[in-house]
Amino acid sequence: MKFEILAVSKIRDEIYKNISNDYKKKIIHLGKNIGLKNFEIIEINKSTDINATSRKVKEAELMLNFLKKNKTTIIALDENGVNMSSQSFSDTIKKVTTSQNNNVIFIIGGPDGLDSSIIKKADISIAFGAFTWPHKIARILLQEQIYRAISIICNHPYHRI
Repeated sequence: MKFEILAVSKIRDEIYKNISNDYKKKIIHLGKNIGLKNFEIIEINKSTDINATSRKVKEAELMLNFLKKNKTTIIALDENGVNMSSQSFSDTIKKVTTSQNNNVIFIIGGPDGLDSSIIKKADISIAFGAFTWPHKIARILLQEQIYRAISIICNHPYHRI
């Protein structure tokens, strides 16, 4: 099984890159216990169109081209998605990874969010509450929650109630 994050834009700030890389290592290491073979972050360029709707459509086209190549469960981060506790997210990850198609791709849109074509294609749509998060922090939050979900599944002490 593999997990991927498909994200619009690149993290350029070294501090955030280091945190992201740290979580990536943790996910790969602990993820072996649940059969995780690979964890990747795929970055696509954000559109430079002037119009927000047009930007989202162009970014969605790049995402959909990538998604055509992969048979996987799609989890989209969207402000209108379901708010979950860490335990609920872990239960979702466990359910998805024990299904027949146990590869998972998490999608993070650009500054304007995700186009409706991506939301419709997603199997699950989740939100990180009502706050608006900068892209680089949203990605790190997602990585932290993936790591936390795996730790819950593995009964690792990282997640304490």
